[in-house]
Amino acid sequence: MKNWKIRYKLLVLVSSLILALLFTGIVSLIFMASINNGTTEVSENWLPSVIIAEELNTATSDFRIAENSHVIAQDESTMHILENSMNDIVKRIDGMFDYYITNLITNETDRKLIEKSQDMWEQYLKLHNVMIKYSSDNNTQSAYEILTGESSVLFNEFSETFLDLVDFNKEGADQANLDGNKLDLRWPTFCYIFHYFLQHTTSPFCFLLMAQLKFYAYPFVRML
Repeated sequence: MKNWKIRYKLLVLVSSLILALLFTGIVSLIFMASINNGTTEVSENWLPSVIIAEELNTATSDFRIAENSHVIAQDESTMHILENSMNDIVKRIDGMFDYYITNLITNETDRKLIEKSQDMWEQYLKLHNVMIKYSSDNNTQSAYEILTGESSVLFNEFSETFLDLVDFNKEGADQANLDGNKLDLRWPTFCYIFHYFLQHTTSPFCFLLMAQLKFYAYPFVRML
């Protein structure tokens, strides 16, 4: 290495610096892409899933309240208004189920939770149809028995499943944020280690180059 010409040493030094810059840039892009993917996953998947799961829980509760109101109602006009309201809620709930299943499922656990919720909701609607028929015929006792019996059990079960779905997606969002924070912490560490390595691998070339330049420049300095 000591016998290398100056141009070769310069070439090695400059090439090393260029490669180091390229490597740092590529790794930076990889880190940024990973962090961006984590942020996108949270904003486009986990958080929308949490929102829809909570809205499903709220909508089914509104539906339950309308059912109770229908059972105690005595006039047809009030019942008709409540039935229209419940039909609108059913459409909204079905739409949320469809959107979640089509766009937001992340893994098999997520799929099982949402499909379990949907299955129980469909079972609940079957009981609802029987109950509403009794209620519309002013058979309040029979309607109330269904409402406070098997219907109540199913309602509590899928409400718990919705809460499980909310917790599952919140945990996923927390994990994605944690992974992003870990990448944020790793990047400065990587930069420090890489720059330390670069400094110690290029320093010999720099010293040899300076020594050789000093050797060649010394005669000119003496002439001044």
